[in-house]
Amino acid sequence: MLLLPFLTLWYFIFRSLRRQGQSLEKVSRGMILAPLLGIILNLLDASVETEYGTLNDVVDVFASMDCPDTVHCGFQYLLEYDWAGFLRGDAYLSKLGQLENFLSLLISRFESQQLERMRWGGEIDVDDDTCCICYTYKADAQFAPCSHRSCHGCITRHLLNCHRCFFCNATVLEVIKIGKESA
Repeated sequence: MLLLPFLTLWYFIFRSLRRQGQSLEKVSRGMILAPLLGIILNLLDASVETEYGTLNDVVDVFASMDCPDTVHCGFQYLLEYDWAGFLRGDAYLSKLGQLENFLSLLISRFESQQLERMRWGGEIDVDDDTCCICYTYKADAQFAPCSHRSCHGCITRHLLNCHRCFFCNATVLEVIKIGKESA
């Protein structure tokens, strides 16, 4: 529930920072990452406050995502970004400390969820064979050389506009059909 307004706000910030006709290379990463960091930390602060009796666990929201490695890498990138070159003063050091605590909470939640899955026999809620783009068809095609998978329809539609993988941005050399059974 918290994620959709969060992404909408990030999109609004990105669009407002980028002037009409300006290329993406001219937009500073710090101009995008600083508000993003502030939003995440404010959501974390709001999840701690229980003034109204409701608990909004932002750690649980991020931990429930299907891509724990991507989430971890994203937060690690925020931690390793050169904030000293972008921000003045030492105020950002306390914010980075908060983000580091948030990341450690997130990692521990990922690990506890993984242990819970293993304890219950490795049951996973998500069907790994479903296309993660349309969630309708079976992921029956694969990009080469990166091996990311999706349904053949989504991949061919994507290749009409761009010849790069929509997951890792690698140049697509070939699309391989998976599980093609001979009749």
